[in-house]
Amino acid sequence: MAVHKALYNADILDCVFSGFHSDRFDYQRNDPQNSERARREALARATRVCKAFRDIALPVLWARLHNLAPFFRLLATCAVVQETYLGPRISTKCVYALGEGSVPQEEMERLRYYGALIRAVAWNNRAMPDTPGCYDYIMNSSLTQLRLLIDDAPPEHLLPNLDTLSWKLTSTQDPAPLSILMSPKLKTLRIDSVYDSGEWQPFLEQLLTATLPSAPDLEHLSINCTAYYSELRLSPEITRPISKLVLLRSLALLFPTHETWNEIRSDTMLNALQLLAPLKRLERLEFRPGYIVEGSATPTWTLGHEPLFPNLRELKLHPIECAPPARLLIEALRTPSLR
Repeated sequence: MAVHKALYNADILDCVFSGFHSDRFDYQRNDPQNSERARREALARATRVCKAFRDIALPVLWARLHNLAPFFRLLATCAVVQETYLGPRISTKCVYALGEGSVPQEEMERLRYYGALIRAVAWNNRAMPDTPGCYDYIMNSSLTQLRLLIDDAPPEHLLPNLDTLSWKLTSTQDPAPLSILMSPKLKTLRIDSVYDSGEWQPFLEQLLTATLPSAPDLEHLSINCTAYYSELRLSPEITRPISKLVLLRSLALLFPTHETWNEIRSDTMLNALQLLAPLKRLERLEFRPGYIVEGSATPTWTLGHEPLFPNLRELKLHPIECAPPARLLIEALRTPSLR
């Protein structure tokens, strides 16, 4: 049977499948989880209809992943190391890890192909949290293992078109070399840490120093650490790699809070933020200080000077009290466009 002429028109097929993108799909308000399942199943079936459908549907299916488990499962050495039953709707949560062994050439080609399709690795808030597979995750150490596996034939970028990356750090004992996931097109990076009593300060300093230079065009950065028993501080080792992201427009630094604003000294607080002064394009700042940078040097900024971030439009401080340090910080950050 002859192929219909419409299948030769990529513009028509693009228009048809564009409605299946996760940010455009019409999710049922009362049951978004089943809607997401139906969306992915429809795309998966379309990839098996014909090559014309496959070439259009596959990039839509892989454009946004909840996590990198599907990508790592392309490797034969990837296996489940932990499985937890979560209930009838989600079934199970699987933890994956890479085993030892080399990567055959055909698997390397498969990684390159599917890696180029991925645009975002982050939760889809429109269809969460009960979508099957959304709680699966890859052990951070598997990134190190993958880097070792592909040393013989490394791709220039594992995820060359990645625009958004959200990564959860599970332990200081399980390092995550995120630089292997960095892309020249990366615009948004969110790093979260879960409850853990490890040495987060040196761990986070080393992670940011090794990772951020690989994403020079980053525009949105969020670091959210909930390891409440760690004495994290906004050290120069943390602020230095951030300050080099001169295109940054949004920054969230959320550290465990051990002090109230009444207990935070205004000089050390401003010292910490002055280290980020090169971020002249910054429009949004969210700040939970934790322990501020060590030292008591007098800040060079004083009332009457230009604001530290001249384009700042939105400022969120927490916890916030009517204390002198908080008021001085607001004055240092006040701009004509601040809403």
